[in-house]
Amino acid sequence: MLISADRFLDIPVMSLQTGSELARTSREIINPKNLSIIAYELEGRLLDQHPSLLRIDDVREIGPLGMIIDSTDEIIGIDDVITIKEIYDINFTLKDKLVIDEKNKKIGKVIGYTLAAGNFIIQQLRNHGDRS
Repeated sequence: MLISADRFLDIPVMSLQTGSELARTSREIINPKNLSIIAYELEGRLLDQHPSLLRIDDVREIGPLGMIIDSTDEIIGIDDVITIKEIYDINFTLKDKLVIDEKNKKIGKVIGYTLAAGNFIIQQLRNHGDRS
C-alpha cells in the first residue's frame, strides 16, 4: 500500500513507556542514494538535544495516535549515528526538484511523494506540471 509522505509530518511521537507525547515530526531525513526515509527530525519542548532525531527502525508502530516508540531512549542526537549525520548534513529534499522526462524535457516540479507502507522507501513522485 502506498501512503502520502505528508501524512507523517507534524504527527505526535508517543512513548509506550509513559503514554504521553514526546515530540512531533518536523521533517524527514531522506537518503538520496536509495530514496528511503531513514529518520525524522523532531520538535518539542521536552527535547534536550537540537536537532533531535527518530530513526525509522526505532518506531514500534504507527497508528491513529501517531508514531509510537518505546521511550525517550529512542530519540537520538545528530552525532549519535555517523551515517545519519552524514545524510542529515546533505540536507536532501525532493520537494521543488525539477522533474524531467526521458526526452530531457522539463515537465514540472516535485510537490509530493508516496511511500511504501512498512519500509519508508519513496515509490512515486507527484509533480505540478510546468505551465510555461
